[in-house]
Amino acid sequence: MYFASYRRRRRLAWTAGCLAVVVVVAVLVKLVPSPSPRRAEEELQPGAPQVYKPPKPVRLTRRTRRQLDATMDEFVRSAVLRHDLERAWQLASPALRIGITRREWVGGDLPVYPYPADPKRTAWDLDYADAEEIALNVTLVPRKGEHEAPEVFGVSLAPAGRGAGRHWLVASWYPRGAISQPQPVKPGPTATHQELSPEERAAIRRAAEGQIDPIWWLLPGGVLALIVLGPLGYFAVMRLRRAYGRQ
Repeated sequence: MYFASYRRRRRLAWTAGCLAVVVVVAVLVKLVPSPSPRRAEEELQPGAPQVYKPPKPVRLTRRTRRQLDATMDEFVRSAVLRHDLERAWQLASPALRIGITRREWVGGDLPVYPYPADPKRTAWDLDYADAEEIALNVTLVPRKGEHEAPEVFGVSLAPAGRGAGRHWLVASWYPRGAISQPQPVKPGPTATHQELSPEERAAIRRAAEGQIDPIWWLLPGGVLALIVLGPLGYFAVMRLRRAYGRQ
């Protein structure tokens, strides 16, 4: 009798506790104000509708190509090789320097991947160009004695200045991938995309777009062939065994 009343009291206490929790949650939900949905007329602005028009692509002039050659050559020496970080700060746009003080940048804390490049063998391939941005695929080759693989870096440049003083500053610099079997780049001044061989341009395009070399497709093709031909070969062998066994 005692144990039955004890269990009954425990059930009543547990039920009362659950009800108390439910009441507390309901009160909190009622007290906390829910955000009122904004009406459609509050989000609309008076005036003509604004339609986004992407900037039109432009062709690089000889002057712009010379500027890009000089900027890439100087930025590789000053920022990538860390030879003159003060000059690298001047070649960087505000987008690349965001969140970094000048003291931090000059002290070596900059968002540019260091690489033991040979600046005389730098080459770039145009990705796209418009009035507001130029995007390049920059290939860096290691200097003699280094065992690094050639690397492709994605680089965007933003315009600065007006008129005759208009020039381009580096807005982003990030690694895109290594070239497994590069063709030798001829030494000399900074090469443009017209001076790259077809093999180099294909390797840069694969690294920039994240494409897989066609030879790697042989591996999944071989696995699929084994899945299909394996059972067929097994049944063929078993059939031949039964045929020879009857003889």
